[in-house]
Amino acid sequence: MLVFHAEATSTPIITHSKFIAESVDKEVDRRIKETRSIASITDKIIRRILASGDVSANRISRELALSKRSFERRLNNEGTCFRNLLDKVKSELAIEYLNSECYSITEISFMLGFKESNSFFRAFKRWHNTTPLKFKDSYKQSS
Repeated sequence: MLVFHAEATSTPIITHSKFIAESVDKEVDRRIKETRSIASITDKIIRRILASGDVSANRISRELALSKRSFERRLNNEGTCFRNLLDKVKSELAIEYLNSECYSITEISFMLGFKESNSFFRAFKRWHNTTPLKFKDSYKQSS
């Protein structure tokens, strides 16, 4: 097994064998895609910066050292977009926060970057077909 540093993956391998060069390039590309899904990296960044209130495609593309257009194109190639990833992360965190019973609905809405609790209620209902309060009550009853 060959192990390469991340910087080396963009350097072409010099060989006289076209077959070896193509085989290695394909394997490197496959492994990069497997381990560095732009969507999974974006998910982690969103989770880290969500409470700051400054979660935008521009900010994340800057953190990834990509142009906004390249960032959007890579997400599109993975079958998603920034808005869908942001909603997915907020939806998952909302469930975690509601299940923890440590936070009020108002606190959760602000931790997820909503300026008003009503916006959080509408988004949660869109994501889960129920309100945060009904979800929280049903979780309490099932515990």
